[in-house]
Amino acid sequence: MESFFYVENSVDINVFDLENLRLLYRPLVGNDGILLYEFLFDSNNLHHNQQIELNLILESLDFDENKLLEVKSRLESIGLIRSYNVNKNEFLFELIKPLSANQLVSNSFLSNQLIQKIGEDRYLRIVSAKINPKFDKSKMSECSRKAYEVYSNEDFNSILKNDKINILARNLNFLKKTATPDQFISSYTNLSLSPSQIKMIDKLKKLKFDNACINAFINYSINVNHSIVCAYIEKIATTYAHRNLFCADSIDLELSAAILAKQKNNSYNNKNKIYSSNDDDNELEWEN
Repeated sequence: MESFFYVENSVDINVFDLENLRLLYRPLVGNDGILLYEFLFDSNNLHHNQQIELNLILESLDFDENKLLEVKSRLESIGLIRSYNVNKNEFLFELIKPLSANQLVSNSFLSNQLIQKIGEDRYLRIVSAKINPKFDKSKMSECSRKAYEVYSNEDFNSILKNDKINILARNLNFLKKTATPDQFISSYTNLSLSPSQIKMIDKLKKLKFDNACINAFINYSINVNHSIVCAYIEKIATTYAHRNLFCADSIDLELSAAILAKQKNNSYNNKNKIYSSNDDDNELEWEN
């Protein structure tokens, strides 16, 4: 049976991190380890949390399955990737940011490993070239001004309360019809997708919903539950599938009306209601 994988890069790994990877980690993981890490990094940039065939790794890097397991284990053992079973035939590889020279010096396990591989003299030359000297600030007193010291209390609280909400709402409203579901979720959470979110999107696509429809369901959950509740989204989508309604504009119109009705009701009752698995919170009834 064919296997698939996803890649998550949630820490903004950049070209400087890849330079540290090649310089500091190559003696520890070998050329194959560097190749696999960079392949996963490139795969994340190209596919953005989408499902990828596992055979692509084997063919691109000329690995067999045993070689892949061996190299993957090397990367895992020194903290460069984490691996997760999504299900029997799907895996998630989470990329971990390589340590900087400063961080490596503070990590006795990796430092000793590196010294054993390349010798102390070469280790010191590499670290000395890459380390970023820092001042000892323990005897200094910080004199930076805080935001609440610059703005009046009224302005500061207003900015915190309103601007973030308004900007987020405008962004989500724009992205709802233009972004892929994974981009839409990431714009709200500022994180890569979780395995449950990946599976939820996959289920909705199998129900024949397009990106705009899926985003409308996700947006409804955000407005109602103040979070992305996958089980709730799947329930709503299944009901629309049973109704044979797959038009994004029609779905969005219905859900927007439901949101407005709920906001009026919440304003009247002056309390928030969160979705529960029992569905006993007077939510909108989804009829077949």
